[in-house]
Amino acid sequence: MCLISIRRKSKKSEKRNKEISKEKDEGRNEWEKEK
Repeated sequence: MCLISIRRKSKKSEKRNKEISKEKDEGRNEWEKEK
């Protein structure tokens, strides 16, 4: 039971991390353009 919930949590955080890194990349690209 515990393992399953942990795995589910890690999957969610993994997805969130991907979204965050995508946003960071986009922000970096915008910053590079303005430079």
